[in-house]
Amino acid sequence: MPKTQRPLKVFLSYASQDRPLVRELSRRLVDEGWIDTWFDEKKLLPGQDWRVAIEEAVEDSDIVIICLSSNSVSKEGHVQKELRYAREIALEKPEGMIFIIPLRLDECEVPRGLRFYQWVDYFGERKNEGYDSLAESMKLRYEQKLRLEQEEGSRQEKFRKEREATEKVVREKAEQESAKKAQLEVEKLARQKAAKEKAELEATEKAAREKVEKEAAQKAQLEAEEQTRQKVAKEKTERVAAEKARLEEEEQAKQKVAKEKVERERAEKKAAEKAERDAIEKTAREKAMRESAEKAKREKEKKQSFANTKAK
Repeated sequence: MPKTQRPLKVFLSYASQDRPLVRELSRRLVDEGWIDTWFDEKKLLPGQDWRVAIEEAVEDSDIVIICLSSNSVSKEGHVQKELRYAREIALEKPEGMIFIIPLRLDECEVPRGLRFYQWVDYFGERKNEGYDSLAESMKLRYEQKLRLEQEEGSRQEKFRKEREATEKVVREKAEQESAKKAQLEVEKLARQKAAKEKAELEATEKAAREKVEKEAAQKAQLEAEEQTRQKVAKEKTERVAAEKARLEEEEQAKQKVAKEKVERERAEKKAAEKAERDAIEKTAREKAMRESAEKAKREKEKKQSFANTKAK
């Protein structure tokens, strides 16, 4: 038989009195290599809830073999419960699928609930023939299982492709929206950058204009102050020159008066000539000292004025 994802799972339901014969049947089925039997003697572990384990095993099986004998059909027991549960599960299987196989172990009567299933005899001269018939039935179930797995695989592959196509559409849409959002963000940043550069340019131009205007105002102020200083210096120079001229005129007038007085007194007082000359010389020296002091004072004021002008 071809390999599938897992072996064909077969549940063996039987009465405890039939365990040796069912054990032999389980061994023959397992030796086929593609069948895995659920035989409580090997599957149930110590401490397990055997009722729950059996129900789960029946539900998980591909085939349930109901081993019928005089021991199982004549009295109530676990076989009857397993049969009822298997029939409930069979109702959920697709139409035409082999799920329940009645297997007679002796000349017992098949229960009413199983009479519409084709049974097989596994005893006496028909034992090997019955086993071959059972194996054929299980091969058919295996093929059904394989076909269902392939159909399920196809459905899953179709679903996977549809899901991938849907995810691709969603992903492409998301990428488009992301790209659009990114483009809008880039455009927004570009507008913000342009606005910022424009504002910076306007601020730079404004600062340059204000600097030029400030420098022009400072230059005009300095020129005005320089003109004022020059005017003050000129006026001072003119005052000094006028004062000097006045003093010179006064000095000339004094000298003239003194000369006339000397000449007049020279004639009158010859004796006092020497004293007069001494007095005149003394007066001349004092005058010279005053003039020198005044000149030094004027020079000092002139230098001070020039220094003040330079400092400003």
